[in-house]
Amino acid sequence: MPTPAERDAEVEMQQSLPSPRPELTTADRGKYRLLETVVDDKTLLTVKREQAERYALSKGVISSDEELKAYFGAQGYVRYEASWSEGLVVILTSLPVRIALVLIFAIGLLWEMSTPGMGVPAGMALVALLVLLGAPALTGMAQWWDIALVLAGIVLIAAELFVIPGFGIAGVSGLICLGIGFVGTFVAPDPSGGILPASASARDALARGSGVMVLCGFAVVVLGYYMSQYIGHIPLFGKLVLTESVRDFAEPQTVLGAMAATGSAGGLPATGEPGTALTALRPIGRARIAGNVYDVVANHGSIEAGAPLRVVESSKFRIVVEADGHHG
Repeated sequence: MPTPAERDAEVEMQQSLPSPRPELTTADRGKYRLLETVVDDKTLLTVKREQAERYALSKGVISSDEELKAYFGAQGYVRYEASWSEGLVVILTSLPVRIALVLIFAIGLLWEMSTPGMGVPAGMALVALLVLLGAPALTGMAQWWDIALVLAGIVLIAAELFVIPGFGIAGVSGLICLGIGFVGTFVAPDPSGGILPASASARDALARGSGVMVLCGFAVVVLGYYMSQYIGHIPLFGKLVLTESVRDFAEPQTVLGAMAATGSAGGLPATGEPGTALTALRPIGRARIAGNVYDVVANHGSIEAGAPLRVVESSKFRIVVEADGHHG
């Protein structure tokens, strides 16, 4: 059995053989006349068996192994079957599966941010991310800059959530990096070595990847809204979300729960409202504010359990606090 290097050398040798087709130059002008146009210069030529024979792109059809041996005058042959792993990669890089993986990654990330420390949504997002980047990498579609952009996007979003107050430049930049990185995994590397797609097929893949990202972004917004409304009523997920009121802990809020709340009464705490850390905030934890329990994010560093704090930002997506001593 030939080694991969030997097979590569044989393929290169076959490609270096001169073409049997004549080379046309300006000196041949007038010797030929146009019969028909098969495709224009912007369309990839795709032919079936009859067309290949008609246009002399093939010499015939081989229907069996014996005919193949006879054509090449070979005494034997070696058949290379597709492995199960190759079939799995084909499935994982199919469009429906990739759309599902993007949604699982985004929803898992959103869910983990809304219920920090639970771990299950983060695990779902991590597995989906590994498959999203790993499967295209095995087929040569994902390039190093695709993976780098996705990782940079995750770092920027994490910095926006846990380090930098508000949702500004870092968060938007992270989302852009994620989107561009995921779109890039749909496009095979350009033979010229450039980053921008030059061929028509690469541009089609770029358009398809961009469409998938737009569709998934819309779906994530819709699913995130419905999760905020109904996640507590789903039998399995309802056990993972604290929804019942107890004494001194009425209306506990998470980010997803807060997305469904309106107004400050019974919903979000007001900016400047004092409270107490129920757990250590490193930087995420829980705090009692105005008699209610919320998932909060520390604005600067960490806050120890029992320390007084004050709300510096209150929105439907997150509640940012700082140690009360910062106000003097």
